[in-house]
Amino acid sequence: MHAIAGYSQLFEQEYQNRLDKAAQEYLAYIVDGAVRMRQLIQDLLAYSRVGTRGQVLSSIDSNVALNQALSNLQVAIAQSNAIITHDHLPTLLADKTQLV
Repeated sequence: MHAIAGYSQLFEQEYQNRLDKAAQEYLAYIVDGAVRMRQLIQDLLAYSRVGTRGQVLSSIDSNVALNQALSNLQVAIAQSNAIITHDHLPTLLADKTQLV
């Protein structure tokens, strides 16, 4: 993932002036997706270690966690034409990685 994000960013810097608006938008999606995928992988690694060490719980806004999860699933949501609705969510004492 790091390589994809890095090369995409280099490509963007080098060729941005030669790309039309649609291509620039697609490239921005690639870079953003690679960055989010890297974070997901790091979060999955942290989640897999939950059984081996205790996590420090902190006050987490569930709305922020939900928005991050929805952002992570943006492509799948769009492809399936899903409509996601929710009421206002509480702040919880939790592990952010597990909640997302």
